[in-house]
Amino acid sequence: MADDVVIRQRHLARCIHLPKRVTRPCAKPVKRNPRPTCCYKCREKMSSQELKVHLSRCDLWNCTGCRKSILKSDKNAHLLVCPHVRCSRCLKSVSRPTYQAHFTACKFRYCSKCMFRTPSEEKLNAHRTNCSYKQCGRCGTKKIPKSELKAHYLNCNFQKCAQCGKGSIPNVKIDAHKAGCNFHKCRQCCRAIRVDEYMQHAKSCSFYRCYQCYKSRIPLQDMKAHLKVCEYRLCGSCHQKIQKDDLSHVCIKHRYGSLSRTQRQLRERLLNPKTIFPQTPSIGKIMNQWTKSPYTTIVLDFEYDSELLAEMKEESVFEIAIANALGKWIIPPTTINHQISTLDLSCKGWGVLETKYKILPLTDHTPTHRARAWRRWQSLIAKFYGQLSENETTGLTWYEIALQLRTYTEVRNPLNQQSTF
Repeated sequence: MADDVVIRQRHLARCIHLPKRVTRPCAKPVKRNPRPTCCYKCREKMSSQELKVHLSRCDLWNCTGCRKSILKSDKNAHLLVCPHVRCSRCLKSVSRPTYQAHFTACKFRYCSKCMFRTPSEEKLNAHRTNCSYKQCGRCGTKKIPKSELKAHYLNCNFQKCAQCGKGSIPNVKIDAHKAGCNFHKCRQCCRAIRVDEYMQHAKSCSFYRCYQCYKSRIPLQDMKAHLKVCEYRLCGSCHQKIQKDDLSHVCIKHRYGSLSRTQRQLRERLLNPKTIFPQTPSIGKIMNQWTKSPYTTIVLDFEYDSELLAEMKEESVFEIAIANALGKWIIPPTTINHQISTLDLSCKGWGVLETKYKILPLTDHTPTHRARAWRRWQSLIAKFYGQLSENETTGLTWYEIALQLRTYTEVRNPLNQQSTF
């Protein structure tokens, strides 16, 4: 508005956007009707209440590239011939021939949790450190507050396949999808590879995964440089990922200092090689196999939760170690990668415990036992995998353990170089 008082008074006399408390004897009252809403797909006008129902039933689909509304059945055919593509960084519609050049030159970046966009990397890094939102890895819902993420996982009705990376799979269809899924995720380059091509890909994969920070897609020539600047280290006893400068780590497995005097004496007696044990028939049979065939006699050690073993089966196992009678490792001590996040594993254990204790008769000790079982389950996950997060469980998968066992049991004939099992 100009500083001239006359112009301002003349404008106020004709202005129709003044509040109601201002009286204008010369201005005519203007009736304002509520603005009608319309569907962004078919452009049909309707009220706001009807629009919510209409959007779920509308048969049209709005293309993000050319902004055209077409039938949902023709969506795949349209994407093949659409002349425009929407940039995922700046959300601009770009012609298909110039998309690659635009994408490499685009300065915009965005936060995948809350879709905050900015061309400045400094602002984006500052936002990511202070971002108060999370994204659901199952259904893809964004802008979930961190405090509500655990409740969202308990009520989420979708799953994400860890083999092919496909998300938004209903819980009732996840078992059928896993049974028919023909892909396996490479832990080094994070690509979904077909099962029949996985062995060939594993031999020729040019990427590595850091065993300290679990970062993937590291080229072989950059692995040594990465280990020098890696901010994490693994505890030699509990194999937990901790920061190098963190001196407050208390190893969970290092408990011998808290043992009583009787327990320490019993432990020293058991570990003494001069201690003679009674030779029962079963022990004698094992000793004979140990001495006659030490290469094929193996010793297994499992770490698992006995309370959930019957319900969760292989998902209740946390660590495994296999060695032969000669003392050589077949599979060194490694945690089991269940191909789900530690938060999902914790939520799944809680669901099994809740179902299990609902069947039991309610007594005064039932809630106490359930709370103890829940705390033990959480402590075991923290012991072997670290703090609860969206990161995938570390270690080897059962499929990779089976491949190592198959390699160990493979016997080659030096004459014809054929494998026999």
